[in-house]
Amino acid sequence: MALAGLVVAAGVAGGCPGRPGGSDETVLATYASGEVTRRELNLYLTSRGEAGDSAPKRSRGWQEVALRSLALEELAAREAPTDPELIAQLEETTRSLLEEAMRRELGWAELTVTVDEARQFYDENRSRFVEPEKIRLQHIFLRAEADGLTAEEREVVRVRLDALRQRIVGGEDFESVARRYSESADAARGGWMVLKKGAPAVRSFTEVVWGLEENEVSPPIDTPSGFHLARLATWFAPIERPFEEVEERATAEALEIALRRVEREYLEAKAVEHEFQRNYEELADMSAESESVLYALGSQTLTLGELLDSLPLVYRQHFHAGHLSDLVRILDEHALSRILVLEARALGVDEHQDVVARIERDAQSIRAQYRIDRLLAERVADVPEEELREFFRRGRRRFASPRLRSLSLMRLPRSPNGSLWTTLRRGERLVQEIRAGADFAELARRESRHPSARSGGRLVDQTDEDLREHVQAWAPSRQILEALEPGEVSRAFVGEIHDPRTQRFEPAGVYVIRLDDETPARQVTFEEAREQVEAAYLRRHDSRMRAELKREMLSEAGFRLSEAGLERAARS
Repeated sequence: MALAGLVVAAGVAGGCPGRPGGSDETVLATYASGEVTRRELNLYLTSRGEAGDSAPKRSRGWQEVALRSLALEELAAREAPTDPELIAQLEETTRSLLEEAMRRELGWAELTVTVDEARQFYDENRSRFVEPEKIRLQHIFLRAEADGLTAEEREVVRVRLDALRQRIVGGEDFESVARRYSESADAARGGWMVLKKGAPAVRSFTEVVWGLEENEVSPPIDTPSGFHLARLATWFAPIERPFEEVEERATAEALEIALRRVEREYLEAKAVEHEFQRNYEELADMSAESESVLYALGSQTLTLGELLDSLPLVYRQHFHAGHLSDLVRILDEHALSRILVLEARALGVDEHQDVVARIERDAQSIRAQYRIDRLLAERVADVPEEELREFFRRGRRRFASPRLRSLSLMRLPRSPNGSLWTTLRRGERLVQEIRAGADFAELARRESRHPSARSGGRLVDQTDEDLREHVQAWAPSRQILEALEPGEVSRAFVGEIHDPRTQRFEPAGVYVIRLDDETPARQVTFEEAREQVEAAYLRRHDSRMRAELKREMLSEAGFRLSEAGLERAARS
């Protein structure tokens, strides 16, 4: 087997103790042009964290499964094609393993935090471990812009809201009234909301609601954008968690901060040596092209397009919403990863026996998986057409072409010295200008802070998935977009994005949208959808087809378990 060359490294890689009497070379299984020894099986299990003194005791049946998997990997890896996609996977795996090895070399994996250090972190950051005072309430909102309506016009709205209050005080259900009359995005949920102490909100609103008694209904509350009516449902006192309750969390957070500090110091220490130059201001330039270089590391660069292609959806949403702090962190982490790989090669870490063994072991697994996936794709292509057509007929709705929408969009960021409500009023004024005939594209080029601004805010033929990056990051935004008819301009609204690190929704600015055109989803023919049908068929039958293929490969290779070898291995 290809793993035979790794025998010397096996003990280093996995810490598997040798067996008396040379039993590590006991042959446990044979197949065409190959055999599996006990040492090779131990190395295979080590790479999966399933060997060594801490591994659970396994039955003979489980060992047989592992032997079949090991032989199958070797057989499939032999025939894996050498093409760019596979080469890219292998290179990425090698880089990842070298980075991991270099982190071990630097001792980062052994960083620890003592109980006293965790307690000190807790004492210095007590606010992190306090669940703040909060209230659960309902509200009804009627829009009445302070700088868009006369005092008399606003008074009409206030009187209308006061009339709703009298109905509620008289016994009518607050939730029903909110669902019917409220103009807030949460109206469909009955106006329910939770407000934490200190959370950003309009002062005139918070001053009233925090003074309510439970079940008390407020008078109409005047805010810059309109009038609110609120009912306090439940008050929750702040809860300060003692160190003993949060010790594990405090330790983890202190350790993460310590590791981030070590990483940051290392990156800055190596920056000159590796010619590391940041160009992160390109992130903030919403007119930057995808070829814009965000950083250079010697001859290596990372462009804006490459960054966006590598990011999960939530962080692409961050970019389009101008929420850049996490992206700066991700860029530094990306650069650090590249430097660690360069250092690993410069220091010869890539030649350590345990690292070589792990790279070769993982490379074999990747080649084998790649080959098996290709064989399965070929099998699906050979499925009788009538069977595929029947599969298509049974799930026809899954193969409709996606709905496409073209729209014009503006995102107005909150100014550093201004409130979100000020930005919202500015958005409302722009809506009035557009509805009065102003050119949307001209306003977008002048006012918008979104990558589409350079094209006048135009986003053409966007699928629902595409639009999630630009404007559908949270449910109320989707509801507003779904309600628009072609040619209609939305009201100005506050959009939000989710920050995975804080587990909070953050304001992303004020949006104005015009739906320009919509092409509804349509049913497609079998011929149009054949590729998608084959892919869906494979997903549906993957387990069965994969198992059949593996059985056939092992049978054709004459795979045999060595009963005598398994017995000797069990006795040793």
